[in-house]
Amino acid sequence: MDLPHLHLQYDRLHRHHASALRFGDEISFLDLAHSLRIWVEMKEVVTALAKQRNVTLSFGNYVPTRDQKKALREFKAVSVPLAGSAGFRGLTVSHLARLPTNEEVGRLLGAPPTEKPSMMNFSEWMAADACTVPSGHASHPVIHIAREKFIKRIANRLGASHPDGMCDEDDPRENEYDQYILELHKQISVGGLPVTYMCLIEIGGSILASVKPLRDLSG
Repeated sequence: MDLPHLHLQYDRLHRHHASALRFGDEISFLDLAHSLRIWVEMKEVVTALAKQRNVTLSFGNYVPTRDQKKALREFKAVSVPLAGSAGFRGLTVSHLARLPTNEEVGRLLGAPPTEKPSMMNFSEWMAADACTVPSGHASHPVIHIAREKFIKRIANRLGASHPDGMCDEDDPRENEYDQYILELHKQISVGGLPVTYMCLIEIGGSILASVKPLRDLSG
């Protein structure tokens, strides 16, 4: 893949991200999910192009505090730290969580999550956590879902890249997170959006901001 094609995919993502923010309907979010899935496939190429062009791409990443990590292990908590913030129709969200008690909310949330500068390249950032959910198993109470896995499962299971019920994958590891993704999709955030769609807004916005130095280069 060459730089002009990266420009094309960047502009495509920009259009779908803007469309999702403007219309906020299921069609626009499915298009955004499919566009983001392309970026999952492009992760190694984007990393290589940045290296070839001597461009440093700055990806912020959220790192939970020690108390937050402990809270996630102890409680049946769902944590979706939108460290880059996700805005929709005048409302901005920085952390979505579902917990049973006020005490647990306080221990988990603490200070609002913020992105921290990291030395991650694009591939590493895609492999970092998008959300954390309880597993239901005492031996490993917490499940971490990476951004790339999060994007792929939304695209495959919710109809963005495959028609509903027609995503047939041989490797069972590809769908091991589906139950958690589908449960998150039932949770409603601000503006009536599913939590999953708020995540897509944040991930898409972060890519657009971070990869802009490559987009600004001439072919």
